[in-house]
Amino acid sequence: EPYLAGVRVLDFTQYLAGPSCTRLLVELGAEVIKVEMPPWGDPTRAGVPRINGRAGGFIQQNRGKRSLCVDLTTPEGLDLVKALVPHVDVLVENYSHGVMARRGMDYETLSAINPRLIYASVSGFGQDGPDAARPGVDQIAQGMGGLMSITGEPGQGPMRVGIPIADLTSGLWVAIGILSMLAGRAKTGNGGYLDAFTRVVVPAVRAYKPDLIMVASGFDASAPDPLGRQMVTSEGYRRMTQMMMAVADDVCGGRLVVTHEGGYSPVYVPFCGLAVLEA
Repeated sequence: EPYLAGVRVLDFTQYLAGPSCTRLLVELGAEVIKVEMPPWGDPTRAGVPRINGRAGGFIQQNRGKRSLCVDLTTPEGLDLVKALVPHVDVLVENYSHGVMARRGMDYETLSAINPRLIYASVSGFGQDGPDAARPGVDQIAQGMGGLMSITGEPGQGPMRVGIPIADLTSGLWVAIGILSMLAGRAKTGNGGYLDAFTRVVVPAVRAYKPDLIMVASGFDASAPDPLGRQMVTSEGYRRMTQMMMAVADDVCGGRLVVTHEGGYSPVYVPFCGLAVLEA
């Protein structure tokens, strides 16, 4: 039986960060009810490429979910959704700041109906603080988090990562947070509120490099250069990341080039004993 069998989720998310979170919960066995506004629903329904008349991106992030179309601007629609609240375990939303509160769907209101409710909000800048009302998308998080400054080739300027990594990572971390809160609720019987925002996700996923965190946090005014196709190891050497391509192509049976000013360090030898290391 799936680990989250019996867990029911009310999903008020759209675009990518929120839907990727609830998609993970579906894959773990939860029943997810996606609530969309008429007449068009989640804007990604209109995206491309189209597969049998439907947007491929929408299918990817919303497969396996139940669908409910409700006009949340009407009292009747709000009453219908609130009637579901006592019967769900988790609610996830990524509307603009203040939307759920204006509709009487904020955590304080709904937790009074269901004290066991785990309520997660996904946004660009969080629910409080000076930037709370600012809209946020993946590229903003990549830029403000410092990821764009180290992406691309040296001398070419900031470059966005090819995939919406901030949104996808946010969805993953929110899912982990929800799983943790479900485990906590099993002990205490109480739900709780999770405030997640993409602005802090990018620095967090780069925690292996503290100098980049300092730049993103404003403690260091010097922005790092793009790393190109190289990486910095724990020994301070710069190595070609084509290593991974070689391993994938030859399944550790081919030649693995690791360069460092006329010599090499065997840091990757345990990873692939068949690899040939060249200066």
